[in-house]
Amino acid sequence: MHQPGSARHLSFTWAAAELHITQAAISHQVKVLEVHLGRPLWRRLIRALLLTEDAQIYVGRVCEAFDMIDAATTRLQAGDSREVLTVSVLPSFAAKWLSRLGRFRAAHPSIDVRLAPSVELVDFARDDANISIRAHRRPASTPRSSRPAPPYPAARR
Repeated sequence: MHQPGSARHLSFTWAAAELHITQAAISHQVKVLEVHLGRPLWRRLIRALLLTEDAQIYVGRVCEAFDMIDAATTRLQAGDSREVLTVSVLPSFAAKWLSRLGRFRAAHPSIDVRLAPSVELVDFARDDANISIRAHRRPASTPRSSRPAPPYPAARR
C-alpha cells in the first residue's frame, strides 16, 4: 500500500528527507491541504504528530487511489489483456460501492471492472455497458413475478 510519507512516519522531517525536500515545504503543503479541506489533519503535540480521525480515513482512501493508479500503470506497461466488465450504475451507488470494488479486483484480478455512473437507462445496443444495476421501490400492491427474467444478450468485449 502506498502511504504518504508524513502519515507513514508521523513526522514531517522524515517525510521531507524521504522526498529530498525541506521540512518547511512539507509543513506548508500540509497546511494548504488542511485549508483546502476545511479541517485539521494533524494533532500537533509538543514532541509528536498524530493523525486526526478524519485524516486516518482520508489517508486510507488516498492510499486506495494510489494503489489503483499503480495497478493501472503496471497493466499499461505490461500490455494487460484482462476481461473488461463495464457496469452502468447510479452515481450514488458508485460512490457507496467504490471502496468495495478494490476487494473485488483483488479477489478477481483477471476481470477489469469499470463503473459507468449514469442516471440514464442503458441501451445495450448503443452503450458500452455489459450490465446495469438499478434499484426502485415496487408499489406494495404490485405482486412479485414468479417468471424468470428474460435472457439478456451476451456481454461484449
